[in-house]
Amino acid sequence: MAEALTIIEVALCITEVVERLCKYVSAVKSAKDDIRKLTQELLALKGAMVHFHVQNERGPDNPLHEQARAMLKMTQETLDAIRKKLGTPKTSSLGRAVQGLAWPFRQGDIETCFATIERAKTWFIMALMRDSLDTTASVLSEMQKLTALVHEDIVARKTDRMLEETADLLQWLSPVDSEDKLDKSDEAASLLDHREVGIGSQLVEDLRTYPSDEVSEESDNIGVGFHCCSLDDAASQAVPNVFGSILAQIGATNPSILDHVRPLRKSGNSLIPQNNLTVEQIYDVMGEALELYDIFYLMIDALNETSHESVIVQALLHLCSKHPNLRVLVTCTREPVQPDPSIYVRHMSTRSIDSDIEVYVENRLSTEHSFQSLSDKIRAEIKDKVVSEADGTFRWAKLCMDRLSTLRTGRDVRRVLVDIPSTLNGFYAGILTRVPDQDRIIARETLAWLCFSLRPLRLKELAEAIVLEDDDADMDDDSRLTDPSVILEICQDLAHARDHYVTLAPDSIRTFLFAAYPLLNYATDMWPIHSERFPLADEDEKLILDYFFDTKKQSHGGPFEAWVQFVLRTADLDAIRDTEPLYYAASFNMTSALQSMLRPEYNVDVNKRGGRFSSPPLFVALWRDNIEAAMLLVKAGADPDMRDTSGQTSRRLAKSRKHHGVVKLINEMIPVEALDKRASSYAPAQARLRSYRDGES
Repeated sequence: MAEALTIIEVALCITEVVERLCKYVSAVKSAKDDIRKLTQELLALKGAMVHFHVQNERGPDNPLHEQARAMLKMTQETLDAIRKKLGTPKTSSLGRAVQGLAWPFRQGDIETCFATIERAKTWFIMALMRDSLDTTASVLSEMQKLTALVHEDIVARKTDRMLEETADLLQWLSPVDSEDKLDKSDEAASLLDHREVGIGSQLVEDLRTYPSDEVSEESDNIGVGFHCCSLDDAASQAVPNVFGSILAQIGATNPSILDHVRPLRKSGNSLIPQNNLTVEQIYDVMGEALELYDIFYLMIDALNETSHESVIVQALLHLCSKHPNLRVLVTCTREPVQPDPSIYVRHMSTRSIDSDIEVYVENRLSTEHSFQSLSDKIRAEIKDKVVSEADGTFRWAKLCMDRLSTLRTGRDVRRVLVDIPSTLNGFYAGILTRVPDQDRIIARETLAWLCFSLRPLRLKELAEAIVLEDDDADMDDDSRLTDPSVILEICQDLAHARDHYVTLAPDSIRTFLFAAYPLLNYATDMWPIHSERFPLADEDEKLILDYFFDTKKQSHGGPFEAWVQFVLRTADLDAIRDTEPLYYAASFNMTSALQSMLRPEYNVDVNKRGGRFSSPPLFVALWRDNIEAAMLLVKAGADPDMRDTSGQTSRRLAKSRKHHGVVKLINEMIPVEALDKRASSYAPAQARLRSYRDGES
């Protein structure tokens, strides 16, 4: 505090000197300017010292303290000299009058005082300015830090927004989480009645013989995409979602590919969540994605569980033909309908599975109390029976062991081993017969909902659905099941619950439940072929036309709608009801029926769009290489320049497929010159339409 006291003392001394100078102002007229200037300088010095004192209190560690002491000492000496010159103030009136008659300073003395005071004032002002600069620099530093924090916050917010937008785009692109399905497919993977089908150039060799060489020596940039189709989830069956799932997996690791997807997104809702990518757009985006990798392995599981199997296979074949770095592996319970040189079929061998089944049976025999109490001989009989007759089917082995584990004596075990069902269907039939009479309605409704639901149902949803009756306008607690979990007890071994969702335990149960009409599959797929093998009699022709035209007019679409729904394996009734029979006759190359439908008396619209992709009949006939059907449609006046939803015309498709006969007929019916004329009149018509609309608005 020594410095602070010195400043205060000097400030008080300045005040005293100023008071003495003021007494000389009126008495000494000749020194009035010197007195005024000296007073101003002293007051300015006092002000600078007071400010320095305030800052000195805030920062006691100021490095200028030593210099300040020296400057205060000099100032104090100057003030003492001024006070000495001015003298001690007289107390009497006469003394004060005599003292004020003469100005004690000479010109040289006053200049010296001015210089000293000015020097002290300048020093204190400079010290204040230095502190101000330090403060400004500190503020600047804090502002820079604040700016950096604000920038980081802006970047963080922008990053969060981009991550949210990317997550939303990926969710739109792939409503089905294939990785989650893969993680939860352990039980489904044990259903070993599937076959493996490989598609693509050198697929089997690349996957089985050379993968290690490719990865270690030639290809450092490997990509993998996986999708699983499921009858329990309709969204997993849609073509855009199948490839959208692959693209989403690529986009998660290579966000640049999403730049090609983002402009294609369109808003809109659908009953079954799916993106709006067309097949042509899928080709384009997949092409961009495949360019990112040296080799890309694409795997699709359970292709038989989607009604769009043929479309997906054609798309895969197209991609393989355009991108030699693509390798495709597909699992399916049936072989491809249309053979192709690029498709390599490999039937799964059960020999490697038999050893796993043996380990499974031995484990249950040695760990479960119901089996441990049996004799070694009976346990050996169980093992021999189950392992030898499982034929690679884990599900059958499990059901056998489950059934035997409920028996109480070895004699009962021997009896059941003799009559145990030899097939899964036999087991399922036995399970259904053991359902108590009072629970059979619940079991039937449960299995019906699980077979036809478009997505997995929660247990509470299923419990609500199975008790609904036709005349129910509302639901109350008296109508609901008292305990929803009773569903799983009644449908034990048929229904399976995981993460609060209920599905059929294996898909083979669905096959068994549909097997009540064993001829249905054959009749559905083959009757269009049989109808073309021989000329149609008049009564046969009438029967087919009635089947197409009359039954479609029924309130629920009748047999026609049922046939299309089953052949497409789809529950999308809107597309079926919006499609005319002519479209399906062209799609299945039913030329005899097509000739009859095209008669003038039926007045059919040969350009009426239909099907799942809203395509013209001529386009779908060419897409399926149905040349005869396409020729009939062209002769009937079908528009070859009508665009499909992919943007392609039938004329262009016929050229790309090298259907020269169809192209020649199209050019004869509608020459290119007529097309050019039509195109030239199209633009003015569109302009007039826009002008008309603008005028209305």
